[in-house]
Amino acid sequence: MGIMNHSGGAKAPHVALITMNIKIHEVMENGDINPRHLSKDDLDTFGVSEKALLRVDGFDRFDCVKKMLEFFQKISADGHVEGVKDV
Repeated sequence: MGIMNHSGGAKAPHVALITMNIKIHEVMENGDINPRHLSKDDLDTFGVSEKALLRVDGFDRFDCVKKMLEFFQKISADGHVEGVKDV
């Protein structure tokens, strides 16, 4: 039995679980990024952890991917998203 038969295939509900590491760096006057980042204790002060888990649900695999890409497009409006094509 292949994965498509076992998991319900492309038309089954899908979820994208996106794990992000959070590291906040100082931007130097010359535009370089300081290699040191805020510590776990510093992040705790702001109520932020070192990792974030984002969940994007779709009614099928294509809807899930589409919604995930739309999410990345929204956040890339204010920043940069690496590792995702055409965002």
